[in-house]
Amino acid sequence: MKKLLLFDCFGVVMREVAPYWFRRYYTAEEADRIKEEMMHDGDVGAIPDDELYRRLGKTVGVPGDVIRREWEDLVIPDQKAVALIRELKSRYRVVLLSNAMSEYLRYALDKCGIADLFDDVIVSAEVKLVKPDPAIFRLALERAGVVAKDALMIDDVQKNLDGAKSVGIDGYLFRSAAGLAGFLASDEGKHT
Repeated sequence: MKKLLLFDCFGVVMREVAPYWFRRYYTAEEADRIKEEMMHDGDVGAIPDDELYRRLGKTVGVPGDVIRREWEDLVIPDQKAVALIRELKSRYRVVLLSNAMSEYLRYALDKCGIADLFDDVIVSAEVKLVKPDPAIFRLALERAGVVAKDALMIDDVQKNLDGAKSVGIDGYLFRSAAGLAGFLASDEGKHT
């Protein structure tokens, strides 16, 4: 039986934001390239949120405060995932482990009314580490006081699960709350 469930935020607990926003302004090829180039500095906390919005705005000719509002408007919780996590809290420690800008993630949790849902929130920009770096998973285990074999990473990105696996944490590739519920109910199923 696992003791700790590590949840990714965007794409699991909430709808993805960056892909929607980037595809609003760029072709798919441009979006992927620019997202990769621009988001890392914000995710690792090398620049504040406002600077990232300013940089993004500069590429599309829109003020940074407008970009901030656009990103804020795209925050939508996955209500089924949130309900499942509320159920799971009675049996597991639940931790949010997200690659994200600090202010933005904290805003999103408050907007969705789920800031209290997690036993801990680990934001890449705050700890200066990003998934799939094994160090961020070791940090999550240390903060939770749990060994790797007792943890499960739930993420919608396979390379992040591979990073977790490199330190001994099993992974579940998230596609739906119902799928995760079934996986956990079936003696944790097969691990990725």
